[in-house]
Amino acid sequence: MNKQKGFTIIELVVAMGVFLSLFLIVIVNFRSGESVNELRLETQKVASDIRKVQTLALTGSNYNGISMGIGGYGISFYKDDNNYIIFTDNVADGIYVEADDTLMETRTLVPNITSLNFDPTYDELHIVFQPYSSNVSIYGVDGFGESFLQADTTSLYMTHLRAVSKTGVASITPVSGRVDFELQ
Repeated sequence: MNKQKGFTIIELVVAMGVFLSLFLIVIVNFRSGESVNELRLETQKVASDIRKVQTLALTGSNYNGISMGIGGYGISFYKDDNNYIIFTDNVADGIYVEADDTLMETRTLVPNITSLNFDPTYDELHIVFQPYSSNVSIYGVDGFGESFLQADTTSLYMTHLRAVSKTGVASITPVSGRVDFELQ
């Protein structure tokens, strides 16, 4: 009666299979959470940049040595482009025109952000804060020209390549100048 103590190969294979399954579930959930967090951070960054431009216009501060234009400071977004720009509105027309305005900075979203869209739908969105006031002008530009937006809220929508169930939303209310961000 020789009784050996230990595990059989079948028991070891089953235990390894259980551990491997749990490990894969944890890794997949971690990657998904990482993508949602990246989307949240990018949405927060866009909202923060809008607030920064708003604060610069309210205080009349210089930005990296560049003085404010007569129309204030602005930020422009382009549909399905991962770049947006911060500029001075030198001719007070409410939109960024390279020949007329001063480009202060170009910002780039992380590569995994797959789209940047607006509500209402336009190809370009220009947000300009007038000097020393809380007034904001929002212009949408599409194939038919530019339109002054007086909607209750203008929103920017961002999606992430791997977090397809979530959308980052940065919004601005023209009347109050309030800037918010959230994940939907």
